[in-house]
Amino acid sequence: MASDCSSNQDMLNKLHDPLLLKVFSYLTFKQSAIASTISKRCLHLWRRQCLNVQFIETDFVTSSDPQNRDSHRNNFIDFAKNYIAHYDDKTTLHNFSLVFSKPEDYVHEINQFVHFALSHNVKNLTLDFSDPMWSDDDLEKHLAISYTLPDKFYQLYSVESLNLVLPTGEEPIRMQSTMNVRHLILKSELHEREYCGFKFLLASCPDLEKLTIQITPFRNLQDYEAPYYIDPVTFWTENVVVDKCVKRTLKTVEIIGYKGTWNEVRFLNYVLRFGTALSQVDLYPSRQVDDGNRGNLELYVQRAQNVRHLVMKNRKNLNVSVY
Repeated sequence: MASDCSSNQDMLNKLHDPLLLKVFSYLTFKQSAIASTISKRCLHLWRRQCLNVQFIETDFVTSSDPQNRDSHRNNFIDFAKNYIAHYDDKTTLHNFSLVFSKPEDYVHEINQFVHFALSHNVKNLTLDFSDPMWSDDDLEKHLAISYTLPDKFYQLYSVESLNLVLPTGEEPIRMQSTMNVRHLILKSELHEREYCGFKFLLASCPDLEKLTIQITPFRNLQDYEAPYYIDPVTFWTENVVVDKCVKRTLKTVEIIGYKGTWNEVRFLNYVLRFGTALSQVDLYPSRQVDDGNRGNLELYVQRAQNVRHLVMKNRKNLNVSVY
C-alpha cells in the first residue's frame, strides 16, 4: 500500500504545473479537493490555481436541525472566504458555481464571492439561490426574500455562460443595467406565470447568442401576481416588443425536456418569427412519462420532428436538430 502511494506521488511529481492543473480541470471541485491531499504541491495548486471553483452549500450542510444547519452554513461561508483569500490573483477561472440558499442572510459574503469570480474573468458563472429543502408552502412564505446583486455583476465582460437558478415566483435580481451575457441557461416550464420574468431576462441580455431552457416542473404559487397584465395566448405573438437579442444576436436556442406543450410552441414561434440571426434550434424530447396527458417519449419526439419538418421547409438557413 505504501509502495502504491509512493509510486503515485512520484508520477505526479513528474507532471508540470500546467498539466496537473489540466487534470484538476476534469474533476469536480469536491473531487479535486480530495485529490489535493495527495501532496503539498497538489494542495498548493488546488488552493491557488484551481480552474473550476464550486461552493455548494449541501457539501457542508447535511442536518435539517435549525441550530446545526446554521452552524454548518457558517462553516461553509468560512471555508469559501478562506479559499478565495489564498487564490492566485492572476488565474482566470473557467467555471465558478455558488449554490447557496437564503443569500439575504449573508449579503456581504455573497457579494465577495461574486466579485471574486468576476475579477478572475470567469467564463461560466452559476448562481443558484434556491433552497432544495423548501416545500411549496415554504416557497409562498419566502416570496418577500430579496437579494440585489452587486454592481459588478452587471459588467459580465468575460462571462460566456450564465446559469441562474431561482425559486419560482421570486424576483430577487433587479437589473440595474444590461448584462454582457452570451449564453443564458434558465430552468423553467415556460408557464404563463413565468412569462414576465422570462422577458425581463431576455431584455437584460441584448448581446445574447445562445439560450438554453431546461424544462422543469412548475410550482403553482396561488398568491403570485404578474407585475403587469398579460394575455398568455397572445403574449408572444401580438403587440409584442421584440427583444434586441432576438432580433440581432441570438443564434442558438436549445430546449431540454421538450414536450411540445402550447407554452413551448408559443415561445418557439416567437424566436422563429423574430429571430433573424437564429441559425440553430436543438430540441431534446422529455423522457418523462405523463400518464395524465398520455405523454411519452414517442409522442414528444414526434412533436419535435413536426417542428423540424415545418421549419426546415420554410427556413432554409435555419437548422433544427432533434436528439
